Amino acid sequence: MTVHCAPIPIPKLNAWPLPAGLHARLTCAHGWTPAFLAGVEREYRRFVYLATLGQAVTPSQTVDEVWHAHILFTRNYAALRLVLPAHFHHEPGTGRGAVRQYPGRLRPGRTSHPA
Repeated sequence: MTVHCAPIPIPKLNAWPLPAGLHARLTCAHGWTPAFLAGVEREYRRFVYLATLGQAVTPSQTVDEVWHAHILFTRNYAALRLVLPAHFHHEPGTGRGAVRQYPGRLRPGRTSHPA
């Protein structure tokens, strides 16, 4: 998994507190280290940002695990929409690879999504 370090251009999304129980759930279920979990969380935030810009994107398997776990924390997940540029819904894919994955769509240092 490639972890990008560039901040997302929405400071409130960068600072959004994910539930502590989410970290515990992911660590228990997958055995992820705190360092790995921090990288996955950054990528999840990048995915959330890109998914709200109007282009279809598909998360990596690891980011998808975070997304599915986050949805279970309904209050936090629902309140997240307050800092996003658009609604963010889960739309299951067909599994046929028709939608591009997001890595590389927002390069480190870039502050906007390519048209």
